[in-house]
Amino acid sequence: MLVEKLMKNCGLVFLCLLLCSCNRIEVGSDLSADELAFIRSVGLLDQGETVHRFYSNFKLRKAGSFFTNKRMAHYWLDGNDARQHQREYAFYPDITAVEPVYKVPDFDSPYLEVRTTGQATFRVYMNGSQQEMQLFYQEALAAWKLHRQAVR
Repeated sequence: MLVEKLMKNCGLVFLCLLLCSCNRIEVGSDLSADELAFIRSVGLLDQGETVHRFYSNFKLRKAGSFFTNKRMAHYWLDGNDARQHQREYAFYPDITAVEPVYKVPDFDSPYLEVRTTGQATFRVYMNGSQQEMQLFYQEALAAWKLHRQAVR
């Protein structure tokens, strides 16, 4: 009986890892109009704002991390209870530091730690090969440096 429960739990963990590992960093231009409309409906994308890179550590309609020509952002939508939803973002002029964190515990994804002028921090998740994550970080850093003096 105990062995059956362990096997069942191991199977669920494996399935979760398999599903999560299928997510990849997307180039913003690869997102469909429907996906962009959804991100806009979450309140994290203005008209004329362009997503450069996007990553979801679950499903796009549940969680997403990205950077644009204006901001870095992350959202986690917890079912139908809007009080449990997380929407974190900062416009480039309000960001004081961006640091990558590649080594994370199991069942977590590497991320960029974004620090703002008010000393708040939030995570912009990313996952993939070391090269893909490095590219995500380098491009996010370049976007921040390019636009940090810009007006919102």
